[in-house]
Amino acid sequence: MRRLDTYDQWLNEEAKSDSQLEKQLRKLLAQKEDLEKNISDIRHRLGFKDESAIAKHLTKEQIGWCNKHIKVPWSVNDKGEVTVVDDLEFKSKSMIKRFPVQFAPVKGSFNCDECPNLVSLEGAPARVGGNFNCSRCPKLTSLEGAPAHVGRFFYCKNCPNLASLEGAPAHVGGGFICNGCPKLASLEGAPAHVGNGFDCSICPELTSLEGAPAHVGGWFDCNRCPKLASLEGAPAHVGGWFNCGRCDKLPGSFKEIIEDYNDNCVGGRNRIDWKQAHKMIHSETARKAYSLGLI
Repeated sequence: MRRLDTYDQWLNEEAKSDSQLEKQLRKLLAQKEDLEKNISDIRHRLGFKDESAIAKHLTKEQIGWCNKHIKVPWSVNDKGEVTVVDDLEFKSKSMIKRFPVQFAPVKGSFNCDECPNLVSLEGAPARVGGNFNCSRCPKLTSLEGAPAHVGRFFYCKNCPNLASLEGAPAHVGGGFICNGCPKLASLEGAPAHVGNGFDCSICPELTSLEGAPAHVGGWFDCNRCPKLASLEGAPAHVGGWFNCGRCDKLPGSFKEIIEDYNDNCVGGRNRIDWKQAHKMIHSETARKAYSLGLI
């Protein structure tokens, strides 16, 4: 009986020992995985590349383009997408017409602004954690190919041939800035929800606010749009001020309503606290009066 007890005790001790070894092994494997990731990140930051992996996914022409135009250390992931550690910056911008590679999601910002010959955003990351900037690109006519998600601000301002917001991100955590686009005639395609401000000012061909975000967490600016004749389509919620000043075709009554709320706003003339003024401007009474030409 004593032998049996001793044997059972030995088995229990062995089982406990195996369990402890398994826990230690799992812990070491997790540490190994973290260490390999840290080493990979450090190598990436220092500019080291896995040349065999890159050659597996990219052509010589694509590799040459990346070396020529990407300003920061880059590599590729298992999907063949070009990756960077933080912000993605370009050099030799005047020679960039398209992105011949697909970029992986970026933790930081993606800046392809001031590219005079860029004609398409196809290949841009699907997700950008920081800002996305494609401003001052005179040959850009569409936002097709832009990220679906931008964590901070999306800039497409001062693009003289941008005629549509179709392809814009579905979600923008910061602001959406599309001011100074002389051919932009519609806001259709704009994000439904913007965490901060929305600026579509100085767009001389803009005739309607239809398509504007339903929710704007910060300000809304549509001033200096001379063809804008109505506030129909304006956001249901604006967290900050609303600026529709110097829109000469807006009915005078709307301007009077706006001026009545100037005491409660942050800015100057024709800026309102939309939380207070929205109901009045969009009330049934105001709509009927406007339709009858009374205001």
